[in-house]
Amino acid sequence: MKIKSNSAFLLSRIFVAVFLSILIASCTATKPWHSDEYENWENRMPERDSQLEYQLFLIGDTGEPVLDGEDPVLVLLEEKLLEAGNNSSIVFLGDNIYSDGLEPEPLEAKEIAERKLTKTLSSMHDYGGRAYFVAGNHDWYSNFEGLQLQEEFINEYDPVENLSFHPRAGCPGPVEVVLNDRLVLALIDSEWFLAEETKEYATQQGCDIQTADESMTELRRLAFEHKDKTMVIAVHHPFFSNGRHGGYFTAKQHIFPLTEINDKFWLPLPGLGSLYVLLRNLGVSDEDFGGSMNKTYRQQVLDAVNDHPNVITAAGHDHNLQFFDEEGAHHIVSGSGSKTSKARKGKEAGFVYSNKGFSIIKFYNNGSVWAEYVTPKEPYADDNPIFRVQLQAADGS
Repeated sequence: MKIKSNSAFLLSRIFVAVFLSILIASCTATKPWHSDEYENWENRMPERDSQLEYQLFLIGDTGEPVLDGEDPVLVLLEEKLLEAGNNSSIVFLGDNIYSDGLEPEPLEAKEIAERKLTKTLSSMHDYGGRAYFVAGNHDWYSNFEGLQLQEEFINEYDPVENLSFHPRAGCPGPVEVVLNDRLVLALIDSEWFLAEETKEYATQQGCDIQTADESMTELRRLAFEHKDKTMVIAVHHPFFSNGRHGGYFTAKQHIFPLTEINDKFWLPLPGLGSLYVLLRNLGVSDEDFGGSMNKTYRQQVLDAVNDHPNVITAAGHDHNLQFFDEEGAHHIVSGSGSKTSKARKGKEAGFVYSNKGFSIIKFYNNGSVWAEYVTPKEPYADDNPIFRVQLQAADGS
């Protein structure tokens, strides 16, 4: 009887695991997905007589590029950047080097990190626009000294002009960058707000802004001063997400939780896995939406720019492509520059795709603003863009 009982228990566990896998997989946006609101998005496009004036490229989590051979994302990025030329800029949205930033030592780790960053920077050798880098949590994992090294490496990279790392290592920001008379960037180190140990460096480095309150005061000032422009808040941590950091976990995390540590650890631990997911959603990590510091950071930023009529937030962190129109602003997640993770369909999202790519905000001479998402992934690469959405209407319409 005991053997039968154990067998029945094992079979029931397997059945539950398979059922859970199927259920969760059905929610995952493995193909480009859009909500009903954006049905027939392919037929919605800028007016024929409008001309493209400026482009802002947004790509995050590029820190694990293909080192030997061509990287498909960087190849596509280089192609688009060369087409755009001087009338464009690009923001790298953090996690510029996996998995521990630019470690000062050992020497071997430092050299590998520099190779990864160099591979990303090499995609801009012939680019005429400006490139901006913000820090992500993985960039901070090398500690403050490593973050400083990354800042110096980017700012002093000779083969490419017009590269800059903002805010300065240890400073929260925002850093104001007026790109033209229609567009202003606010560059923020969001990891600074999510870890207590980062705060001390703002004082040590003599940052112009040294506290969260000062940061939000400056952000409110920028929002007020630039009400006539589109304001893009570029950070690493998103404000809305259907991905892992927003609380969505697949059957893989429920059943094989050790793969979070190492992709080769396929040991089935469904009970432990579900506990891991529960703790993540309850806020055990401030890298996730459930974390108290994460909640505070998101609410403070959105409150600070609440009165601005044309706000776009741009973030990475979750390794996928997403779009949201919430809280009086547009929200772009573009965090699949070198890694992918699953994101679910539905909820508040207008668009979700769980694969590699990046996004582009396009400004037209009639005043309209559009966002497009592109991917090198077949079979969708031939259909780029895989999603397009109007963010602002033409003047007078």
